[in-house]
Amino acid sequence: MAQRVEQVILQLKRRPAVLKLLSKEWAIPILLSLRDGLTFSEIKWRLGIGAKTLSARLKEIVARGLAVKTLIADVPVRVEYALTEPGQELASILAALGSWEKKWE
Repeated sequence: MAQRVEQVILQLKRRPAVLKLLSKEWAIPILLSLRDGLTFSEIKWRLGIGAKTLSARLKEIVARGLAVKTLIADVPVRVEYALTEPGQELASILAALGSWEKKWE
């Protein structure tokens, strides 16, 4: 696990844009919620986040290749977001970091 975390830290240092994204408000909770593959409305309801902020963060997360956006042809049309493989790996590391924090508080 330690070696895996070190590899991810090294990759993040090479990708400062991802670190910048993670430092933005709501980015980490949104990433963690996307592990379940949710629609925009479900994320908004689950986190209690404003639509404008959620939309901006989701656009950034998708642009960084951490999630994909899928249109579902229902009436009305729904938009679902799901993590990509890099996004899943990052979310698992963030979840582990949260567990570590709880353990050592």
